[in-house]
Amino acid sequence: ETTETFVYIAMIRLMRETSCVIINTYQKLFRHPLTMGAGEQRVFTILDAVFRAPTNSSLILIDEIDLLMHPQALTRLIEVLYERAKEKCHQVIFTSHNTELFYLKDKVQLRHLHQTGIQTVCIPNTTPDITRRMTGNQVKSIEVYVEDDLAQAIVSHIANSLGISRDVVINKYGAAINVFTVSGGLALSKQSLNNALFVLDGDEYVTVQDKNKQIERVVTGHGSEIKSLRQLVLDSLSQFNLPQGMRPEQFIFKSIHNLAEQTDCENEEIRNMAYDIINAGDQHNLVNKLIEQLGCSKEIGLNRIIKLFSTSPQWSQFSEPISIWLNNKKEELYLG
Repeated sequence: ETTETFVYIAMIRLMRETSCVIINTYQKLFRHPLTMGAGEQRVFTILDAVFRAPTNSSLILIDEIDLLMHPQALTRLIEVLYERAKEKCHQVIFTSHNTELFYLKDKVQLRHLHQTGIQTVCIPNTTPDITRRMTGNQVKSIEVYVEDDLAQAIVSHIANSLGISRDVVINKYGAAINVFTVSGGLALSKQSLNNALFVLDGDEYVTVQDKNKQIERVVTGHGSEIKSLRQLVLDSLSQFNLPQGMRPEQFIFKSIHNLAEQTDCENEEIRNMAYDIINAGDQHNLVNKLIEQLGCSKEIGLNRIIKLFSTSPQWSQFSEPISIWLNNKKEELYLG
């Protein structure tokens, strides 16, 4: 069955008089609901509601969209709903327990609702790893939460240098603001944060006052218990040391650019590329430009760049907060 056929089938209408579904209006093919599976009926009901919405810019709510549906059918359904919603400016909001949706992030904005003993927390841009962690499953001895691939590569390099990479799991939480929701949600769920570190890039929410303001937004309420939870969250936060007003990509690029000539051919190649890049546009693109010129995968490119950056005079101070925390945990937990 082609995608075009499926889209055409999506354009259905329910015949109230006959309780039949017209699947093909040209050939007049009818199917009675009694001949359909429960999943098929549900698909047609959802599509009917979306395609027959009376006006543009409609709000459509669907409870448990994946109910009675296998993963492939759910994926096809989401694709059709996405195209129709985009065409008619509809907003389709649905609930689901299906992790297949993590692979459809280009079409679906995911929000994870987590019920704690005190309140319900909404976590944007969550991942399967964070979702599992919210339920209390801890896989490795140490957990580090970071913003993006670059921060992940930095923390991974530090863990490797300490000989504890096998004991550290690194999860990405997305935009900087999400760190407060994730850490606060775990604290409210009574999950242990003793061996968890939440790392900010260091260019946003730098001061204690900035952090406390966001923590209070998530961990709401009054009393000694709430104050203790807020302090617990604050203590679990850390950040890279950056000059004021500078992003990590810009700082790393500048540090590499200022290095002396390298004896290692791989490192010298990256240093020369940094010299050749005059204008990368957005500061976030500086590291991406290096990776693009290296012609390798993002993961390999980041590892090579961070390896070179770690030889610079700026590395020690930049990575110090995370290095100290990980080294302390290494000794405390007898790792390595």
